[in-house]
Amino acid sequence: MKDKNCYLALYLGSTFFLSTGYSTVLRISSKDSWVSMILGILIGFLILFLVKKSKVGTFEHSWIGRFFQICFHSFMFLYSLSLILHFIGTFFLIQTPRAFLLLPLALLLIRISKLHYGTLNSLAKVCIPILLVLYLLIFIGLISHVHVDYILPVFTSSFADIFLSSIVFGIYLSIPYLLLEKHYSFKSYFISSTLVFIVGMFIILVLGTNEYALAYHPLYSLLQEIKVFNFMENLENILSFAFLIPVFFTLFISCVSLKKDFRNAHGFFVFFAFLSIVSIFL
Repeated sequence: MKDKNCYLALYLGSTFFLSTGYSTVLRISSKDSWVSMILGILIGFLILFLVKKSKVGTFEHSWIGRFFQICFHSFMFLYSLSLILHFIGTFFLIQTPRAFLLLPLALLLIRISKLHYGTLNSLAKVCIPILLVLYLLIFIGLISHVHVDYILPVFTSSFADIFLSSIVFGIYLSIPYLLLEKHYSFKSYFISSTLVFIVGMFIILVLGTNEYALAYHPLYSLLQEIKVFNFMENLENILSFAFLIPVFFTLFISCVSLKKDFRNAHGFFVFFAFLSIVSIFL
């Protein structure tokens, strides 16, 4: 899989922003978060540039490298799986216990773990038109709710707060790309981060920075503002897949990566079962 043809890279940038990514940045730099996001994109690029140029190949083949790989892949697996369970249980199947939500996901992941990155990449390519349509509908639906005064006056936060929030934003953007082991292009990163930035701007311009800054899912609150005619209700449930699909791809990649980390299938499935059970309680 060539770096320039890695469609998976288009999805990873938004992984941490379905939950606390935006709210964390908003808590730190408030209405100046748009400045932090711009700086954060550059910081994320710098992180990925240094990683891509670094010589970590020999380290990855040592026992220390393998240990850290397993820890990182486990963290991404747990984070994305628990986030999907929480999101579905909070907004879709409210009365359904997490254990029942986990069962079909676990069966799907067992099947996914047998696939290769190339197959996932082909699936990611197929989903691109779906995401583009969803993002277009979101932007069109929100444009009439924009309040420019929500970002005025500018630079009311301290430089330290803006810089700290930009570092957080850059880390959130770049960390998921480490799953691809350098098989990503900076073009894909900038496309993904630009979409994350635009959505973040809509959160500030539509919702403001006070009432929703501490919300766990500001994205869902944003989508609830979209109203099309009087007979089309709960559009946010459909449009939220624009942000849920990338988390699924992060989960798929981390699952396949974990399978590669283990030398035998038995060890992987035992560890997979352990992580899946842990995700219920997160």
